[in-house]
Amino acid sequence: MHTASINGLVSTSDAAKRWVAKPIYSASDHEVVGLERLWRERSVAEALKVLCRPDVSVTNLSDKRIQLEKLEQLDRRVREVMARMAAGAAA
Repeated sequence: MHTASINGLVSTSDAAKRWVAKPIYSASDHEVVGLERLWRERSVAEALKVLCRPDVSVTNLSDKRIQLEKLEQLDRRVREVMARMAAGAAA
């Protein structure tokens, strides 16, 4: 639901939407809408703030920390790569 930009991972516009969410089992389209509302407009910093809360449970707490770190690193890496690309295009 996010796109790479010089500002890191940013919300994807409706025109550039590249995902399809389908409910499974007993879920409904309402849950799909809720999940999109919950995550689509959040920045990486906002997502990290939500995901690090103790009410977001996981099987292995060390995995949670690893994956949160990976999300931070991905956003930072996207910023670096996009900045280099912009500098190269301007040269």
